[in-house]
Amino acid sequence: MKLHSNGLAASKTGRILSKGFRIIDCPKTIIVEDELVEQGRRFHFMTSIGWILVSIVAVCQLGNAQASSGAATFKSKCALCHGADGTGNTTLGKQLQAANLGSKEVQKKTDAELHKTVHDGNGNMPPFGEQLSDDEITQVVKYVRHFGKMAKK
Repeated sequence: MKLHSNGLAASKTGRILSKGFRIIDCPKTIIVEDELVEQGRRFHFMTSIGWILVSIVAVCQLGNAQASSGAATFKSKCALCHGADGTGNTTLGKQLQAANLGSKEVQKKTDAELHKTVHDGNGNMPPFGEQLSDDEITQVVKYVRHFGKMAKK
């Protein structure tokens, strides 16, 4: 083992070990200190992996929170006419001829078209642009997409 002028030591393999440890002329000490350095590297690697996993879970939960946000907004603003299942099969929905949100006609529209419809209104549907933020409307549009998936089943 060699002690460099900067206080770092290198083992026989030439790897820099660490600063501030005792140098003892004993081969076992070199091995132990090499193992400690390797354990430190593994610890940092596993800690990094842990943070990556925590980040992935947080992003997934954010996506779920946004989806549930869209569902909550839909239930409070849209379900009266479109129904909880999006079919428009409610008393008011039948009177106003509310669209079946799972229909091919609705589902073929782009997100931008659906966003505009919710924001500006269309026919008997009132505008919600003054009641909902653009983000809330986007979340509702994402939620409306699930009616198309349900209709295919």
